[in-house]
Amino acid sequence: MLERLNGEEGLGAIFPAMVNALEALSVRGYSPDHPHRRGAKRALEKLLVEDYSSAYCQPCASTLWDTALASLAMQEEGSAGARAAALRGLEWLEPRQLLDDPGDWRTRRPHLPGGGWAFQRANSYYPDLDDTAAVAWSMHRSTDPGRFSFALSRALDWLVGMQSENGGFASFDVDNTSYYLNEIPFADHGALLDPPTSDVTARVVTALARVGRPEDRVALTRAIDYLRREQEANGSWFGRWGTNYVYGTWSVLSAFAEARIGPDDPAVERAVSWLESRQNPDGGWGESNDSYEPGRAGASAPSTPAPECLGGARADRRARGGIGRRAARHRVPPAHAAAGRTLERPELHRSGLPARVLPPLSRVLRLLSALGARGVSQQHGGRTRNRALTRLGIVAAFAAESRHLGPLMPGSADGTLLVVSGMGDAAAASGARQLVDAGARALLSWGVAGGLDPALPAGALFLPGEVISADGVVYQTAREWRETLATAVASCHPVTGGRLLTSRRPIASAADKSIALRESGAAAVDMESAAVAEVARAQGLPFLAVRAIVDTANDPLPKAAIAAASEGSVRLSRLLAALARAPADLPALIRLMWRYRAASRSLAAVARAGALAPRELRAAAPAAPP
Repeated sequence: MLERLNGEEGLGAIFPAMVNALEALSVRGYSPDHPHRRGAKRALEKLLVEDYSSAYCQPCASTLWDTALASLAMQEEGSAGARAAALRGLEWLEPRQLLDDPGDWRTRRPHLPGGGWAFQRANSYYPDLDDTAAVAWSMHRSTDPGRFSFALSRALDWLVGMQSENGGFASFDVDNTSYYLNEIPFADHGALLDPPTSDVTARVVTALARVGRPEDRVALTRAIDYLRREQEANGSWFGRWGTNYVYGTWSVLSAFAEARIGPDDPAVERAVSWLESRQNPDGGWGESNDSYEPGRAGASAPSTPAPECLGGARADRRARGGIGRRAARHRVPPAHAAAGRTLERPELHRSGLPARVLPPLSRVLRLLSALGARGVSQQHGGRTRNRALTRLGIVAAFAAESRHLGPLMPGSADGTLLVVSGMGDAAAASGARQLVDAGARALLSWGVAGGLDPALPAGALFLPGEVISADGVVYQTAREWRETLATAVASCHPVTGGRLLTSRRPIASAADKSIALRESGAAAVDMESAAVAEVARAQGLPFLAVRAIVDTANDPLPKAAIAAASEGSVRLSRLLAALARAPADLPALIRLMWRYRAASRSLAAVARAGALAPRELRAAAPAAPP
């Protein structure tokens, strides 16, 4: 770490690494006046932006990236003054190319000559392919391309040398795909790795195709093949470094245009059709961060200039002219655009939280993301999922509980249906009826539960033989279905059976859990399964519940978590208000996060077993297309 501290630019030149470095130096006993600790603190201070009435901390300073994009924009504008300004920007970038500097990327490519640029002003250990492709693209478009021939050649050689085995390109590394590391509880929002992505690959394809060196043809073909494989069933592409599907889709379409993949190509037609379907009535495009949730690709938001101009203009030139021209006729006026900008989580600035609560708050926010904070009650009835889940209707309270079942595949032939209902028996019953109306022939209640039996640890996989309602009505689960699934899962994960209680309210304290165990004989509790079972009984359908234990019998549920979920969804504003009243709940919330990770792994094990549907439904499944 010490050799990568990077002076006053900071470790990795980005906030999370920088603040962790300062904390590590403090824990390791470096005095406040030690040069390393002073430099680490100064690096953080340089990210602060303050004026007389406000202050905020930038995650990083994107100096090189901004310069590269500004140069491309001025080249596109085309006037003599703009192109001269772009040339000055490129002349500033040229000496900042990292040719012989040490870098972590050299671990996998020790003999590859350097040639990249970093995102920030100084970050020599971590040049990235996205910036390098953008700079190379702009240098090739320069009024004096010969001026940059050496830098351009080294950049392209480095880009091609950093291609991953699957043909794609990542941001900083090669074949960084050990996905099990994302399950570490302190992983960076479940995205600890740097795998190949469609958006970065698209930028590299753009640069390689524009320059057109013969020696790059094999790498270019492999990258285009990767992008074709990564296209979603609905025609879009996911982009990691922006939000999310509109951004990813225009990125790939721009690359395809440079690679002379025309508007009649099936992949382009599908992508343009998807973009058209996401266009707002005012002619523009916008996408909410809710599109991270399963089944919400391209979740709509007010039109913003960036996706409109970059997606629409490119689609106008090289795909279908209609969407670009319509966007041009309906530009978002400045007042509208400004009104569409929102402060990220403004609740943090007015919640009244004690200062000591804020440092670990990011861990709580990860928990909320895992539990489906904001919009968990969105319904996705009729969406087709994993081909192994044939003709099965699944009810999950939280979107995050359903993420292990596989990517949504609208229009697939297997007919499996999912409803993300929200919490509670009424919501679950409504979701189950929706599934039946859509043609489901078996019903499954899926997700997490609380432990009542002290013998059940967090992460225990619970397949109940019967479900008991809050009124004492007992529902049997389908025995053959349950035993088949338990056998399929048991080879990789232990399975526990027993009785599951469905409660109308959260059972929060250890004492109340003990009472519920004694009165009901149930080993675990949820808030949905009995309602799903009642619909299944009324329709004569087989029923099963699959639950993974989060909070154990001895774990009290923090009041803040209960308050945040009291209306059938998890809302950040309610949680922050509850934490402001009871900051002592924070350790319990963090413990709950760890418990949820264990439960999530158990649900993933069930999904991987490939035997969720009753045997008779799987036997009747249509064959997968060749």
